[in-house]
Amino acid sequence: MDSDTSGGVAFTESVSRGDMYSPQKAADIAGVSRTTMMSAVKAGKLRSKKNNRGRHRVEPEELIR
Repeated sequence: MDSDTSGGVAFTESVSRGDMYSPQKAADIAGVSRTTMMSAVKAGKLRSKKNNRGRHRVEPEELIR
């Protein structure tokens, strides 16, 4: 596993560009809870997109910035 510290968040998995992650998967990669991830989305600290079912998807680039 790769380990990187970017923006104060330690990543325990490598992040591949191009994929969209569910809030749970993004939280697992960032090492935080899904609740924390969704709080960041709602506060505007992390951008997400909604798919055609209205579910949030997070781009890997958002976890890096």
